[in-house]
Amino acid sequence: MKSLLVVFLFLLTCPLFAQQQTPFTLYRDAGGILNPASEFQNYFRDEFFNLRLHLAHRQQWLGTEDAPQTQIGNFDYYPEYKNYGFGVHVFNQKTGAIARSEVRGTFRYRLKIDRSQSLNAGISAGINQYRIKPAGIRFAEPGDLIRSGENLTDMSPTVGFGLQYKFKNRFYAGLSAPYLLGTRSTFQNADNALTINNVSHFITDAGVIFYTNKYESSFLQISNQTGYTPGLPLLSVFNFRYQYDDLFWVGAGMNTALTAHLEAGIIVGRYGDRRLQIGAGYDYPFQPDVVFLGNSAEVNLTWIWGAN
Repeated sequence: MKSLLVVFLFLLTCPLFAQQQTPFTLYRDAGGILNPASEFQNYFRDEFFNLRLHLAHRQQWLGTEDAPQTQIGNFDYYPEYKNYGFGVHVFNQKTGAIARSEVRGTFRYRLKIDRSQSLNAGISAGINQYRIKPAGIRFAEPGDLIRSGENLTDMSPTVGFGLQYKFKNRFYAGLSAPYLLGTRSTFQNADNALTINNVSHFITDAGVIFYTNKYESSFLQISNQTGYTPGLPLLSVFNFRYQYDDLFWVGAGMNTALTAHLEAGIIVGRYGDRRLQIGAGYDYPFQPDVVFLGNSAEVNLTWIWGAN
């Protein structure tokens, strides 16, 4: 049985990213998913906090039936006065009849090069599960069917690795392979077989911060993220974000697939060693082949607390 259509349907989950990783608008806030070495950031003032809970929901192609939707949950912890940290990440993604869930743990270590520079290394490992409802898939060829009344599942390991360099409180650059293993998920019964290939891919990210007050609570951040999958075009996202006095932020950006985005967020209740942040993003595609699918939206909530 040909599985080309199924692979195509799954890749549609992230068409602009040219890979199976969800193209988060608020990618700076999803660092632990995209780069295992990434620390949670109140934009470099990490010494104020050592615990973080982050939740996010992304809905692609608003108004399109069976459009991709993604939910993530991250919990990160840095023991006091230590140079290492731990994380647990939960990921769920659904596109029509195909769904994917993932649970992974992360360990990262911070090597202090000197008083101004540090290098983080991180590794993640976990379990990836695909679920398919055969009755919900419409194949191009009438004979291509998996005759089964039950949902099909397949589990495979997932491993990621990343590095992140930081200079003072002003610059960072990272390289990661969040899905280092190229695995294959196969669904088979007595009639047919169906295969989804999990493609290895790589991400670079970098950013620079220009502080606009002496307390470093207001700043302009310029950042970039680039994704690469062997055999497919690069996709780069460029973003500008301005935060005012730990109260709110606004931002805008564009990627090389001609999708523009806007973002905004507020910081609620600055209670010393606790902070609640709420963010939202909105994507608008200009590429003719994608415009008809619709716009995308994303919301997140981050609670950080604990002082080292």
